[in-house]
This record gives sequence, structure tokens and C-alpha cells, in this order.
Amino acid sequence: MKLLEEITAFPNDVRHTLESEYGIETAEAFYAHAAQNPSGLRSALHLEQTELDRLADIVEGFLPLDYVERCHGNVSKHPRGALFHR
Repeated sequence: MKLLEEITAFPNDVRHTLESEYGIETAEAFYAHAAQNPSGLRSALHLEQTELDRLADIVEGFLPLDYVERCHGNVSKHPRGALFHR
């Protein structure tokens, strides 16, 4: 896991808001939210889409490729109730 505070290019004010108001402290959590619910994250942080994309690009460089791919993949529900990625 990579903490947002370890990424020096990530803005401190945005990081502080994520940590204090939303409990998002890791690059993985931020990236998952940015990939799966960009409009909600953009609204919560009062950012333009281009700025959110820039932040996601910064964080993406610190994440494993398979994690990035899973964040953009579809999650489906198996008939027995298990969640899996396609």
C-alpha cells in the first residue's frame, strides 16, 4: 500500500480533505474512487474533471498495473453471490 502523504507531487490540501473528511489515506483507495465514481469524488473535492484526471495520473504511477486494470474493469455478481472482476 502506498500512502498519499508519500507521494510528494500530490497536493497537501486535497490529501488533507481526503484523509480528514472521507477517510481516504492510500493511493489505492483514491484511485479506486477516481476510477469508479469520478463525479462523486470531483464533487466532494470541488475539482474540475481535468484536475481530477491529473491527480489520478499522478497516483496511477505508484500502483501496480493489474490494480489499475481491475479498477477500470466491470465487477459482476456470481449466481452464488460472490463478486468477481471481468
